[in-house]
Amino acid sequence: MLKILIFMEYCAGPPIESKKIYISSYLSLQFMHNCFLLSHL
Repeated sequence: MLKILIFMEYCAGPPIESKKIYISSYLSLQFMHNCFLLSHL
């Protein structure tokens, strides 16, 4: 789970946006899934 949180921070980019995207990702598993797929291309 920790790795997922760290990677979500990575996908978020700028720290200012990280919380917004973290919340969006948490509410939208599809986003996290897409982010995960992109990291393994």
